[in-house]
Amino acid sequence: MACSNCFNGCADIISDQCVKYTGVPVPGLGIETGDPLLVVENKITDKILELMDASGIYPTIDAADVCALVQGYLPCCPPLDLNQVLTALLKSICSIDVRLLGLEGRMINVEGALVALNADYTIPACITGVTSSTDTHDVVQAALTKICLVEEDLHVNYTRTDELDTIIGAYISGQAVSTKYSSRMIPWVAYPIFFIPNGAFDINGVGIPGSTWENIYLCQGRSKTGIPDLRGLVIVGSTDMAPAPYELQTDPTKPGNPVYEINGPIYGINTVPLTTNQMPNHSHAVNVIVNQTPHNHAGTAAGPYIGPNIAGGGGFEGGGNTFRERNITLQPASIGLNITATATAAGAGEGHPNIQPGKGAYYIMYIP
Repeated sequence: MACSNCFNGCADIISDQCVKYTGVPVPGLGIETGDPLLVVENKITDKILELMDASGIYPTIDAADVCALVQGYLPCCPPLDLNQVLTALLKSICSIDVRLLGLEGRMINVEGALVALNADYTIPACITGVTSSTDTHDVVQAALTKICLVEEDLHVNYTRTDELDTIIGAYISGQAVSTKYSSRMIPWVAYPIFFIPNGAFDINGVGIPGSTWENIYLCQGRSKTGIPDLRGLVIVGSTDMAPAPYELQTDPTKPGNPVYEINGPIYGINTVPLTTNQMPNHSHAVNVIVNQTPHNHAGTAAGPYIGPNIAGGGGFEGGGNTFRERNITLQPASIGLNITATATAAGAGEGHPNIQPGKGAYYIMYIP
């Protein structure tokens, strides 16, 4: 049987080396029209083999689509065949898997930390809107909200110490200038001073109107109604306030403790005379003088006697070396004694000083 499109037009079947390919060119396989059929077959076979191991497949990949991880496993320069691309992808997957395993371990640690963070809290009274079992995020948010409120309160109602000088200076500079002492005094407060220039007050202790002492009064009881008379007195805190408890020394309900009142009586004296009950237990020495009146006793006493006879009776009688005893009775005689006991008096009955150390001052008061 004759064939068509044969290389030699021969009707006999001959080797494919002599047969020409008469089809259209196939650039992808490198086949051109007129190539011997053997060449075409070999190119097709080579391509099949390349496809089988992917070495002949060159995927078209946009460099912008390749991440750094995959790029790290690819050769430096194109063209890149499918096998190189697949190898880079597999290595990238394995690398991601390793990273995921590490991440899983860290996630376990994070989960444990979250469990600890979400444990019940001890919520202080100043934090509102949350409870002990509230989620950590909400607790932190409530704490942040409270911090902001405190910061706002501090900014509005308080002043930083490093700003005080500026604020005080601005306040002072904004005040009306006044030379009157009352501009620097608190009303109804008694101030002690140790010098008053002549002409500052009138005879009643009233500050001269129009002067720097205007509306200031001496605390001597007559300069203005309600002004206390503090001359010679020490100011003591009033004890007519109730119901606060008092110290034992100041409790007005205890005997001997005075009740200090506003405009009340004045307590205390400058000298205190002692009474007998206030004196310590003691004794006095007594001087005793005994005066004996001169006297004698009448009678005789028994005793040896050598000598002549005694005329008139009594005594001993005998002569030479002999004697005899006579019984004689002594007559009692009166003895006169004078005893005088004297206790010397002492003391003048005067009081002892009862004044604390002090220094005089003028008390003044500003009354608007």
